[in-house]
Amino acid sequence: MRISSVFLLLATFGTTTAAAQRGVPASAVYSAEGDYLVLVRVNGQPLRLRVDPGMGLMLNPAAAQRLRLKQSMIRPSVRIGSVELKGNSKVARLEVGSWRGSRRFYWFDRDIVTGADGTIGMADLPNDTVTLQLRPVQPGETKFTFPVEESTTLGLTYDYALGETRITTRFSPALPVSHASAAAGALMAAAHGGAWVGELEQQPVMFGVMRPVRPMRFSNPISLNGFSLDHLLIRTSDYRGGHLLPADQPAPNADPSEIVVTGARGGGRAAYRLTFGQDRLSACSSITYIKAARQLALSCRLG
Repeated sequence: MRISSVFLLLATFGTTTAAAQRGVPASAVYSAEGDYLVLVRVNGQPLRLRVDPGMGLMLNPAAAQRLRLKQSMIRPSVRIGSVELKGNSKVARLEVGSWRGSRRFYWFDRDIVTGADGTIGMADLPNDTVTLQLRPVQPGETKFTFPVEESTTLGLTYDYALGETRITTRFSPALPVSHASAAAGALMAAAHGGAWVGELEQQPVMFGVMRPVRPMRFSNPISLNGFSLDHLLIRTSDYRGGHLLPADQPAPNADPSEIVVTGARGGGRAAYRLTFGQDRLSACSSITYIKAARQLALSCRLG
């Protein structure tokens, strides 16, 4: 059975499930040609939101102003390295096709996305299955599935277990590069033989904020349910806590199989995060969220 047929079967069987009871199609597909955009109405006003598995219901500040949304008592903030963004939120009426409901929207003092009014997570849509068609299906693709939970602003997250630590993992084609926090990078380096393979550089990680990252290669590739990872950009100072990252060079007379670390402790509180962006997801033809199973399915050709 071709991989594309799997998604067709999912849509077919979904016609008698919750989506049909809500009066909406069982499945929804958003393509790269359409920029993954869905036309919705918020408080009766039309908006174009970009569907993304790694995002929640977030608006650009201009869209929130146009809707005349008033801030509520729930005022989140986001710290990205040394940059702190102040946010607001408000419950508003959301219409997607014939479906109507109430959802809490978030916005900050920077745009979350370009070319749209904001983002909407796959779980926020009323369909039983939601697919992003990234490119045409290619021979030799493999399906990778991940159990996921819903996060307010991070969309659908998968807990990658590394020893006793769980690393919050998300998949977002809207973000240009895949990267891990410093604390997650330190643990992955120790467990999988990570070593630096390039110099420090600046890359946008979210809200257009540039942060220092450095490429790391793993001698023992990481496998997330079969989704292999042998290199990654590490945010060298963000959310590091007391973890230490590998040194540039091994100490004299050191065991070459030992991971040598250096650097002062600090780097803020430790947070264990891993993000797959467009650079790694370009190997995939589609990403599908199956609501009843709470699973994210990626169809990719790796290697």
